[in-house]
Amino acid sequence: MSFSSKVFICLICTLGLASLANAKDIADEQYQVRMAQKEYDSANSDFEVANQQIQQYEKRIAQLNAQLEPLKKSLPAKQERLTKAKINLEEKTKILDKVWEENKKN
Repeated sequence: MSFSSKVFICLICTLGLASLANAKDIADEQYQVRMAQKEYDSANSDFEVANQQIQQYEKRIAQLNAQLEPLKKSLPAKQERLTKAKINLEEKTKILDKVWEENKKN
């Protein structure tokens, strides 16, 4: 085998090994891209779920606040009614106590 044949064979082998190395690098990079895509999809899904839950809670809070406001506004009137009812109860109780005391005397 001549020297040039040996050089040619060595060159072919080197190129073949380089091609194999490049193919391996491409396969590794494709795998890395697939893993990165999988992580992205998972993170995106988690984000969308959390975002949707936040929107639902915000909507529910707005509904509850809408129900709360009329209750807050009605509270002073209810407090006034309670105070009047308490005063009336105390007056009626005093009258009843007087009637009982008078009945005991007779």
